[in-house]
Amino acid sequence: MSRMRELLAFMDVPEGRSIAEVVSMMGVSSKPSVSSNHIRPLMARGLIEYTVPDKPTSRNQRYRTTDLGRELISGNIEE
Repeated sequence: MSRMRELLAFMDVPEGRSIAEVVSMMGVSSKPSVSSNHIRPLMARGLIEYTVPDKPTSRNQRYRTTDLGRELISGNIEE
């Protein structure tokens, strides 16, 4: 499984995942790096979304996989 699919599968929970959970899962220590290298590109492609869309900088912000992201995980569409 590619790293992107692995990350999408990790975020595929109804309540979403916090940036701290994503950083921990990836085994890195830099939130800004994970945000710019992984979170933002996935959001730009419509594969993940905010759980609190009206407040993107909220400390309670979490990220979850979209239907399009689930399609990619299942292999119905290509990376």
